Amino acid sequence: MESVNMDVWKISDFTNRVLKDLSAQFPEEHISIHRNTIDTWFSELEDRGIHFVRRASGEKVYGLEDLDIAKFIFLRRRDKFSKEVIYRILPEHFELRDIPDDYYGNSSNFVDSHFKEEVFGYIQKELEKKTNEIKSIGESIHDYIQQEKDWFIKQKNMLPDPVSKEQKEKEIREQVTKDLIKSRLAIEQKVEEDAINQWEDLPESERTTKSGWFGKRSEDLGKRAEFIRKYKHEHLAAAIENALIDQQ
Repeated sequence: MESVNMDVWKISDFTNRVLKDLSAQFPEEHISIHRNTIDTWFSELEDRGIHFVRRASGEKVYGLEDLDIAKFIFLRRRDKFSKEVIYRILPEHFELRDIPDDYYGNSSNFVDSHFKEEVFGYIQKELEKKTNEIKSIGESIHDYIQQEKDWFIKQKNMLPDPVSKEQKEKEIREQVTKDLIKSRLAIEQKVEEDAINQWEDLPESERTTKSGWFGKRSEDLGKRAEFIRKYKHEHLAAAIENALIDQQ
C-alpha cells in the first residue's frame, strides 16, 4: 500500500520513482540505476554546499524538486558529462535549497586529529576519483597528477587547529573542494567551449534536422552532444599536456 503523501520518498522508494519516470520517458530502453548512486549524488551536492535534502526524524526524504534533479543528473551522465560540470550547471536549471547553518554541526569537543583525518580522507577519495577519470588519456599527465597529490598532502599537514565557530569549518571544507576540482574543471570547460564553437562553425545542414518535406529545420541535439563528447575525448589529453607545460 502506497504512502498517503505521494510527493515525499525515502531513498528506496525515491529510486523506484526515478526509474519509473525514466522508463516511461524512454520505454524502449532498459533503465538501471542503483540507489547508492543516487544517494552519492545528493551527498556530494550537500558536501559542496550546492543543494540540501530535507530530513524527517534524522533521515533524508526526497521531494518532487529532488526527483527532477536526479533525472537531470542521470541524463547528463548518460551523455558523458562529468559530475563536476553537471553540479556546476545545476543552479542554471533548478531552484536549489541552501545548506542549513548547522549542517556541519557545532560541537565544541571536535578533536583536531579526527577533523584532519576526515578532511584528508575526503581528499584521498576525490583524488582517487580524479585519477580514475583521467587514466584513459595516457601516461603523459602522470607528473601533473603527482604535483596535485603532493600539494594536497602539504595542505593536510598545514591544517590549522580546530575552531569552535561553525563558519570556519565550513570555509575549510569549501576551499578544499574548490581547490580539488579547479584545475581539472578549468581545462575541461575550455575544451567543451572549443567543441561548442567548432560545432557552431559546421554548415547548417550538418547541425540541423528537418521533419517532413516542409518542416522547419531544428538543431540535432543528439548529434550535438555526440560531437562534443568525441571532441573532448580527442582533445582533452593535449589540453592537459599544454597546461602542464605552461606551469613549468
